[in-house]
Amino acid sequence: MRQPLYANNAFRGSARSATPLTFPDILCDPLVRLVMAADRVDPHALKAELRQVAAGLGLAPAESACNC
Repeated sequence: MRQPLYANNAFRGSARSATPLTFPDILCDPLVRLVMAADRVDPHALKAELRQVAAGLGLAPAESACNC
């Protein structure tokens, strides 16, 4: 689950290189966390559910780099 989801996050014409985003990156984003809280999404339950989906697909979930 550490495969990039969206790699073209640089503005057009920007010299900045695009860094790929993964599920852990997205789920640790403060804005995403605020939306999850507003929607009453339990981060621990979501993490467990995503691990079950990954296991069902035969994928080994990577440990998140951030502790969110």
